[in-house]
Amino acid sequence: MNRYTPSGGDYGRHEAELATKSYVFRNFDVDDRLGAFRWRGIQENLDVVLDVIAEHSGLVVDLGGGASPFGLGSVVVDRLPEDACGNPVPYRSLDELPGKADAIFSSHTLEHIPDLEAELERIRESLRPGGTLLVLLPSFYCERWRVGTHSHASFGDHVWTFGLSGTPDVPDDLVSYVEIDRLLEQHFRVDSIAYCGDDSIFAVCRRDEDAGGHP
Repeated sequence: MNRYTPSGGDYGRHEAELATKSYVFRNFDVDDRLGAFRWRGIQENLDVVLDVIAEHSGLVVDLGGGASPFGLGSVVVDRLPEDACGNPVPYRSLDELPGKADAIFSSHTLEHIPDLEAELERIRESLRPGGTLLVLLPSFYCERWRVGTHSHASFGDHVWTFGLSGTPDVPDDLVSYVEIDRLLEQHFRVDSIAYCGDDSIFAVCRRDEDAGGHP
């Protein structure tokens, strides 16, 4: 994970935009072995991730994790027939889950979903009250991830460009730009959200019956 990083470990937040040697190694050479943990933002928030996994002993869902599984006992929900490790994907949608999830993890997935509002509400309804959503998203800081620039033959183009409210000097020409913290607050209680390594955004959200206008 830390191969090719500076000796002091100061790799900054923009490895994706800069396509550093470490970023290329993690995301293209060993991505199938690292899964979701190839992202610097996961490493930076690993204590949070492990605390959530330890807190929830029930159903943990990896939404969109076919290409880069989260592991740690989670079950994958994805349209792919099998994950990157060759394991069959058990569920194609959240609607197929056998019950409410204790936690849902999603890494670099929501930017591909056209009806984002509906998907966030589906995620909320798939969580038990008090359940946790951990989400990692690409930010506009990486130019090749912006709508109109990003394309992917297997997973489709990005349909949303994400940033956070209050961010200075956001380019005026961004297409389908969403302040994702504002949108998440409409569906969840957002415990924390911030820019992180690899030009991404990491958020910890809870399904709270009294939050987000959903009594």
